[in-house]
Amino acid sequence: MWNLPNAITLGRLGGAVVFFVVLSFAQAASIASRGIWLWVGLSIFILAVISDGIDGYIARRWNLVTAFGRIADPFVDKVLVCGGFVYLTEISGLVDAWMVVLILAREFTITTIRGCLESQGIPFGADAWGKGKMLLQGISVPFLVGYAALGEPPGFFRAIGWTLLAAALAATVVSAVRYLARAWKVCARPV
Repeated sequence: MWNLPNAITLGRLGGAVVFFVVLSFAQAASIASRGIWLWVGLSIFILAVISDGIDGYIARRWNLVTAFGRIADPFVDKVLVCGGFVYLTEISGLVDAWMVVLILAREFTITTIRGCLESQGIPFGADAWGKGKMLLQGISVPFLVGYAALGEPPGFFRAIGWTLLAAALAATVVSAVRYLARAWKVCARPV
């Protein structure tokens, strides 16, 4: 269990905590210093995302994939991204609470289904839609943090923010439907 990829994953979880603390400071900061806190948070988020790519590469390249890593890596990714969306309801002006509820509901549902099926020895890994959803969410969060850091950005930034957010939400819904359909097929098979 204790290998370099897993250590990087746990470091990313620590980075997520620091990211949330920094966003909390940004919420409480004066207008003058708010942008600085948000840029720091954006940098931390980007480092965390880079570490996700590094730990996955090392785990596959050096054959260091573990059961702990298979569980911890997507868990930490969800904590980082979902927590980012929770904070964005307060700081971005673009993210509404219902959007975060939709994202969280999808994550809880699919994670529960995956856990149940994999505990029975049935592989239920991410598909292209799930990976695409994570990619769009992972791009949306830092863009929207940067958007908030700019204070009053030009209108085209708002349009890009809305587009990214809409794409992330659409991918969230589509991937949920696809996973539910896959789960239904697996569960409906005769034993």
